[in-house]
Amino acid sequence: MDPAVILLRKEAVIPRRELESLTQKIMARRQQTQVLQTAVSLRVLANGIGGKLKPWGPIYQSLTNGDLPFWLKAGGASTRHIFIDRQDWDDLGPISFDASKFATFPFKTEMNNCDMSEVLNLQPREARAIRSAGLLSTKTYKRSVRYQVDEVLELSRKWVSMTELMRRTGRSDRPIRQRLIAAKVHCMAGLWEREYAEAVSILGHIKRERQPALVG
Repeated sequence: MDPAVILLRKEAVIPRRELESLTQKIMARRQQTQVLQTAVSLRVLANGIGGKLKPWGPIYQSLTNGDLPFWLKAGGASTRHIFIDRQDWDDLGPISFDASKFATFPFKTEMNNCDMSEVLNLQPREARAIRSAGLLSTKTYKRSVRYQVDEVLELSRKWVSMTELMRRTGRSDRPIRQRLIAAKVHCMAGLWEREYAEAVSILGHIKRERQPALVG
């Protein structure tokens, strides 16, 4: 398990020495200057990564090796406390987690509601809409709802949340939604068809006629 996980999931169990080592690296690398007004929390920036698992390992490696400057707010070291200038984040370029590099590691095949929301970049109301629509098969384990990882990833590759579109464009909900509806992009339980939603909201155009949107 990557030691960065403990900063995101308090219940994660890893050796304390690894946690302390990571925390020390983060504290040592933080910027001592005043936080720039253009800096955004890592949690918000990560909501712009969609269609795949969050590459937390490479992200924290970039933080601790100095490739990605950052500030700490409120004395914490979680994704809520780490602030990064948006331009520095963009300059980092595309990063991803390649599970094939860990062929012998027994990755879990199920995830909980929190992890599902992270992959799909959902706010609580969006997550409730997904569950109500039955878009993913579920099972209950120790009073916790579980989802199949493969199903969540497949859904994330085809559909995108409004939260992700907002984070990627820097725009608010209303203008993005208006453009998507005007372009007749399909909507299902609050998720939008990724290929065309990205074309409309991020590239600003769409080139083929679509059927009327099914607004969920």
